Amino acid sequence: LLKTYPLSGAELVLAEMASPTLVLAVFQGLMLVVAYFVAPATLRDKWDTATTVVVFVLVPLGLLAVNAVSIGIQNGAAVLFPGWVRLGPDAGGLEAMGQNLLLTFGSMFALVLALIVPMGVTVGATFLNGPAHGAPAIAVAGVIALSVLIGEIWWLITALGRVFEKMDPAALT
Repeated sequence: LLKTYPLSGAELVLAEMASPTLVLAVFQGLMLVVAYFVAPATLRDKWDTATTVVVFVLVPLGLLAVNAVSIGIQNGAAVLFPGWVRLGPDAGGLEAMGQNLLLTFGSMFALVLALIVPMGVTVGATFLNGPAHGAPAIAVAGVIALSVLIGEIWWLITALGRVFEKMDPAALT
C-alpha cells in the first residue's frame, strides 16, 4: 500500500520515523523536567543560569536526534529484513523469539556504533579546543554532536529510502 503513494522512499521513511520519534522525545523530555524539579535544590544549584539554559536547549534536540537514530535503525531492520517482521496475531513460536533477540542485540549494537562517531568527533574537538568549562564548552560540544547525528539521520533516511524504492512488494508475500 505504501508504494502506491506519490511519495519518494526517503519521504516515506522520514514519515515512518517522525511520529514515534516525536512522541518518545516529548515523553522523555517531560520526565527529565520532572526529574529536574524533583531533584534536591543542592544539586540544581551547582549549575549557573547559562549552563542550565544551554542544557535545557540542547537536551530536547539531543533526545530527538538519538531517538531518530534508534527508530531509524529499527525501521531499517524492517526494510532490510522484511521476512523477519511478523504481521498479525501469529506469534511465530520459538524461532521468532530467537529472531527477536538477534534483532534486539543487533539494533543495540548498531545504535552504539552510530553514537560512537558523534562522541569521537566531540571529544576530538574538545581536546583540540583546550580545557574549556561552563556553558560555552557545553554548547560547542552539543552542537558538534548534534551536527554529526543529524548527518547520520539524513544518511539513514536517504539510504533506507533507496532500498525501499527498489523493493518489490510481490516478492515479500
